[in-house]
Amino acid sequence: MPTEEEKMKILSELHALLENRLLFSSPAFGIVSNYKYIEGLGVETLLENMKYCKETLNLPRFNPDKPYDDYDSKNMYFSAANNLCQYSLWRHKIFDFAEKYYRKMLETILKFEGTSYNHNKGMVYANLGITQAVQGKIDEGFANILKALDEDRGYFQKGKDPAQEIFNSELFSQLEKTIVIDSLEKQMAALSKEGEACPSAGDFLKSLTDPDQRIFFEYTYAKIVDNHRVWVEKANRFSANRMLAYMQDMCLFSEDLLKRKGYDGMLNNLISSAFSGIDLAGCGADSYKDLNDKLEKMCSETNMRNRALRMLLTLRNFSSHNISSGDKEDFFFREFEKVFNEILRAIVHVFNAPKAA
Repeated sequence: MPTEEEKMKILSELHALLENRLLFSSPAFGIVSNYKYIEGLGVETLLENMKYCKETLNLPRFNPDKPYDDYDSKNMYFSAANNLCQYSLWRHKIFDFAEKYYRKMLETILKFEGTSYNHNKGMVYANLGITQAVQGKIDEGFANILKALDEDRGYFQKGKDPAQEIFNSELFSQLEKTIVIDSLEKQMAALSKEGEACPSAGDFLKSLTDPDQRIFFEYTYAKIVDNHRVWVEKANRFSANRMLAYMQDMCLFSEDLLKRKGYDGMLNNLISSAFSGIDLAGCGADSYKDLNDKLEKMCSETNMRNRALRMLLTLRNFSSHNISSGDKEDFFFREFEKVFNEILRAIVHVFNAPKAA
């Protein structure tokens, strides 16, 4: 092993290439100065247009519960500043700077409003949320998308659908493709090869007409995929805990999907009512070991529909009393993709189930 003096010499040699170049790198300064120019131009344009909409057009203070009759009027003040970001930052996929830009725009709007005036900030929150989520900041991103839907809640009563405006936007479509559709489509294709009547990933998501339900599924699915990716890279207790928790949330989604088809009761009753000829005895676990053992045994059952639904109920009924979930040698984590596919198979059967009579 090298001595302290030798280590200092080695580090000096390893850092030599950067010493006279990085700190005074014109590309590094150029990136920041170019962004600052875009941000400054955005703020200037936004301030002028907010003043114009308020003082020249005399648009009244925006009330989410009694919104403007003209739907497009709510976005006029922000349209130019938004386009500036789309053409200069977003289209080049500079998402971290795009997030910074929308944060600055939101800060500018709130400062302009003070306590006496309100703009509709649906577009701002939506774009901020999408730039965050596409970077993997899913919790912050989806929270801001929900803020956007809340800003536009009054238009649902007028026959408008702000959720579709967001979900059909090019920005959200790019996000959705990255964090959900590409992976979900592969899983659906694999299940289809096994004889399941699977919708396309896009059609499945579009069928979730309630915005909260759709966002819950997309968020949960993305978090499962993300935590599994980290787990595969290096198994760790935190990711294990998250994988199990989010998988249970996916079971909760299935329960909600059945309720929206008109079935009543807890998941046990919901499954019994919607699907005939299935034995749900023993579908529960009061310890992680019990859960792991039951899932491993169920996974060998030959009736694919019953197997998936029994595994769904068992995971949903599991109540953990420990913050750690298990080890990579356990069936749940060793065969996580197989378990995930079975839960998705159950969701496909719930999707295809008829509405309650």
